[in-house]
Amino acid sequence: MGSAQFIGAAPVLPGTETMGRLARTAVSRWGARTVHRLVYAVAWAIAFSLSVIGLVVIVVRMPRGTEPGEVGEFFDDYNPLLRAAAFVAACAMVYVVWFSAVLTSRLVEADTSPRRYLSRLLWTTETIFYAVFAVMVGLFAALPLLSDEVSDEVLAALHVAVLVTAAPLGLLGVPYLWAMYAIAKGAGLFPGWLTATVLVCLVLNLSLATGFFVLTGPFNAVDGVICMGGNLIAFFVLPAVVNAWMINEWIDEKAADSA
Repeated sequence: MGSAQFIGAAPVLPGTETMGRLARTAVSRWGARTVHRLVYAVAWAIAFSLSVIGLVVIVVRMPRGTEPGEVGEFFDDYNPLLRAAAFVAACAMVYVVWFSAVLTSRLVEADTSPRRYLSRLLWTTETIFYAVFAVMVGLFAALPLLSDEVSDEVLAALHVAVLVTAAPLGLLGVPYLWAMYAIAKGAGLFPGWLTATVLVCLVLNLSLATGFFVLTGPFNAVDGVICMGGNLIAFFVLPAVVNAWMINEWIDEKAADSA
């Protein structure tokens, strides 16, 4: 799968050599197939756990957008946790941007579409997505800061606005995932099951489209388990398993170096 070429284009990070030695040791002791399966198993376990936690939060604790009192109580009860979550999300963007750049570069390299229009689709949607997502994280960070400064009605309006912003973001992910799927399938870049996972996540992303139309029930973008749940699963599953694929590519490259 072009592991050496893939890793050769990636930046060298601190601790790479130490991790490389560990990778070579693991492959020599247990074999590449076993190591790959272990990495994928860990990725799926993380994605499953985060998805379950997210769904439970949506069903059990997310306040209704039509009830300002519930929104105010939610931000009062979980204020420190929400501030921490916003900070973690902002910090995580540094890694997410790096990861996305490496992945997209790999996809662009494998693109054989006419005039590489799929590559242009990747770059365009990715740029718009991260710009809007950064604004969304900033607005989310402002909510717990404002919870003691504004009325529950104002807080609820901002809360709904932030979450409904995820609806166009979800739709924006559709062309990106389609381009990823088309490139991966055409070039045989991913294992078959991973290519299929990309397509499933594309379909799950469409769940956010219902958030444009209602503010109550399972299809709303504030506390709707169908609208938010489908996208939430895709949000956790796809990065986890693609990260695992990238790690396995890197392990193969390090093992080949020692052969």
